[in-house]
Amino acid sequence: MNSKWYNFNKKAFVFFTLLNCLFVTSQQNISPNWTIEQCIDQACKSNNTIKQTENNRINSQYDLEFNRAGFHPNLNLSYSNGYNWGRSIDPTTYQFVTGGVNTNNLTLSSTMTLFDGFSTPNRIKESKVGLEMAEVEVKKQKNAIAISIAGAYLQILLAHEREEILLRQLISTRELLKLTVKNIELGSKSALDLLQIKSQIALEKADSVEAYTILQLAKLSLLQLIEIPYSPTFEIERFDSKKFQQYSIISNSDEVYNSALLVVPEIQNANLEIQYKTLDLKVKQGGYFPVLSLNGRIVTNYASSSKKILKQEILSQEPIGYLFSDPSQTVIGNQSSMIPIVQSYPYRNQLSDNFNTSLSLILSIPIYSKKQNLVNTGKALVAVNQAKLELENKKNVLRKDIETAYLDYMLLTNRLLAVNEKRNAYVFSYGKIQKQFELNTTSSYELLVEKNKLISAENEIVQLQYQILFKNIILKYYQSGEIKLPPL
Repeated sequence: MNSKWYNFNKKAFVFFTLLNCLFVTSQQNISPNWTIEQCIDQACKSNNTIKQTENNRINSQYDLEFNRAGFHPNLNLSYSNGYNWGRSIDPTTYQFVTGGVNTNNLTLSSTMTLFDGFSTPNRIKESKVGLEMAEVEVKKQKNAIAISIAGAYLQILLAHEREEILLRQLISTRELLKLTVKNIELGSKSALDLLQIKSQIALEKADSVEAYTILQLAKLSLLQLIEIPYSPTFEIERFDSKKFQQYSIISNSDEVYNSALLVVPEIQNANLEIQYKTLDLKVKQGGYFPVLSLNGRIVTNYASSSKKILKQEILSQEPIGYLFSDPSQTVIGNQSSMIPIVQSYPYRNQLSDNFNTSLSLILSIPIYSKKQNLVNTGKALVAVNQAKLELENKKNVLRKDIETAYLDYMLLTNRLLAVNEKRNAYVFSYGKIQKQFELNTTSSYELLVEKNKLISAENEIVQLQYQILFKNIILKYYQSGEIKLPPL
């Protein structure tokens, strides 16, 4: 049974080695030794969710520009062309005409709001808060990606260390096998001891294959997060997790919570949401105020029925009186008279002559809006209260998360101390039994039992070290709002 197990694991080990070589030759090489900062930067550049939140931020900038323009006057140019048949009014002379008339109207108008119940200034403030919320949302998404990457990054480091532990143990077991073979030749060890050690080697090879598989899956997880195709040649910057055991020990959860209230994006956005809803309420309340606006117009028109009428003076010889001495004798003189002359009225001349300007102030006072203002302000007030409740909910969730993370951090730290003591005891007992095995005073079974206990303790220590490091990163994130590994 042990021989079959050994052969199976030997074949599995060879299979994964060949598979690794196949991937190396088929995949494009990726830059070695990626740091966690490089992984986070790459993810932020390629992650579609972050790109979507960035687009939302750009839209918020446009909203701000649009609302700022609310103080600007508008300017509109309109042109109309019409044709009337039958009896109609000439728009240039306001006289009735009969027949077909072609008319043109050209208007340049502008309106500027002088006062609208402070709605425009509040909309601008609201847009500024909306832009800030969008920027915080981008930061929130980047932090969420960074936390995922930190976890995947540490999983690769953990898998590497597990693989190395198993490799060291496999080397030591092979040395033990050589020693056992020599002792069998000397007659001090039995064939059973040899079989037990070979079985141990087979198990450790199987564990090595599993460790390699776990390492590749951890790499795959990180590469998928940073949107890069899988390659077994991908490597990250490694370090010894033991160096961070005493890094910035967290004093208490209250300190972390108080800091998190100032820097965590979720809380920042909840506070901004209250400001945004409060400003929206003020905008809605502006509907109760009168609106004062300034309106200016420049108008001119043309009608094909219009004619230009000129008067021409004509002198004629006509009687202008009589003589006092002889009333029968008339006096002839020059008499002036005005005769109308109808001419065509050119298009340009009509537009120039019909030029008209106006400037007016318009005051609109809301009297009854069918409860529209009442409903809008009521809903806006409810939204403010909802935002305040949401802030309290997020504070409660944040406090619970921090308390849980802090308690996990402390329990893991205490557990690491206990496991370290257990490992030290296993090192001592394993060394003692190893000497006894060399002196032929104990069996290989007892030696391998102690060896497996030591391997298990070392694996547990490495697991705890990285769990503590991850909890430390999370707690530091709550304190600073940034995701990064502790400095070496």
